[in-house]
Amino acid sequence: MKSFVDNDIIHKLAALDLLGEADRIFGAGRDERIVLPTARFKFLLHQRAKAEQRYGLSVVPRIETFLGSATELASAMNEDDQAILNKVVGIDQGEALFFSAASRDPDSVLFTGDKRSLRALASAPTCAEIVARLRSRVVCFEQVVVIAIRELGFGAVRDRALGALGSDRVLQSAFGSGAAATEANVTAALRAYVPSTEADGAGLLRVLVDDPPH
Repeated sequence: MKSFVDNDIIHKLAALDLLGEADRIFGAGRDERIVLPTARFKFLLHQRAKAEQRYGLSVVPRIETFLGSATELASAMNEDDQAILNKVVGIDQGEALFFSAASRDPDSVLFTGDKRSLRALASAPTCAEIVARLRSRVVCFEQVVVIAIRELGFGAVRDRALGALGSDRVLQSAFGSGAAATEANVTAALRAYVPSTEADGAGLLRVLVDDPPH
């Protein structure tokens, strides 16, 4: 099974130092992790000094290692999907590529940190066919953190999150109480950010908070 992993979630998990546990988080036994062909340029890996300045000295090597073990999406976007997705406000070119590719690969899951694009996709009547193909095969960032807590233990994830609060407002909300944060409170806060209505993209999401991918 393939895992399509977008740039947003790569960055957020790298800040959390969780990319090294990708096999456990994304599901052991997955055949392939697919990334966007723009990923190396997005993270400025060709300009190391700028990359380290923007993303951090410790974060860049994590991203580089992850991308080195992943496969870049090689196929062009389906022309029908492209004509539809390019007209939807809130979906950038990278997300459009992944929505199209993952929706047409039924043995795949899409991991994304961009809920804005999920809302745009779910609420666009013209995207109904793409949504139907992709239904229950998307995992958002907050779900991944909940999975990581279960797989690695709350303490391990909390300690890493406390060093990455500046990278994401969801982390600030969930782990903002620092060492006093509890697993129950953090999990509840994370789940509160998971889309809960069809219009917000809930129908696209795989039920993974209590059921990890295999």
